Amino acid sequence: MSHQLASYLYEAMLSDTIDIVISLKGAGMYLFVEPQNSPYFDRYGGMGISILPQGGINLGEKMENAAKLVWEQSKNPLIIIGTDIPLLTPSIITRSVAMLESTDIVIGPCDDGGYYLIGMRDFTSVPFQQIPWSTDRVLKSTIAKLEEGALSFSFTEELFDIDTARDIEKYVQHIAKKPNTPLLRTRFSRAAIKLSPHLGSLLSPGA
Repeated sequence: MSHQLASYLYEAMLSDTIDIVISLKGAGMYLFVEPQNSPYFDRYGGMGISILPQGGINLGEKMENAAKLVWEQSKNPLIIIGTDIPLLTPSIITRSVAMLESTDIVIGPCDDGGYYLIGMRDFTSVPFQQIPWSTDRVLKSTIAKLEEGALSFSFTEELFDIDTARDIEKYVQHIAKKPNTPLLRTRFSRAAIKLSPHLGSLLSPGA
């Protein structure tokens, strides 16, 4: 997949994720970006979203630093989500927040062994320490760390993220089974459907 095409699809998913977040009235909204001086993200600053730089070397450090900063500012339960989850809905986020009334941590698992959402009632660095990021052992390792730290946890719906052309094909097949789904109106859905006739040429090793 070309860099230009990947950027186009990422922009569509980011825009859809922003739409979901701003629909959650009353929620504090933060977008952690890299590179921090990119003018691309300025467009979201006028939507009530705080645009902040990512800090850290790996994914765990970046999420830990983001969670700590948000917690220190608000002292409220917080939710971290990815921007590559086209099946994410506002209701999943609101249910996750509600679940934090009775559990320390809530996790939205991915079918590839990772997760697309993690929420916490109070800040803790435990879920982000010594995790084999970008592997199929992320979720299992995170659960082991939570159990070791005596933190309670619950799960919300399992979804899948978009990493490859095969994931796009999987997504197109999913929404094709639901002709009346609101997902058809998202930017990513329109882009994925438009791209679908050409997915065959992208389904090669490393696509």
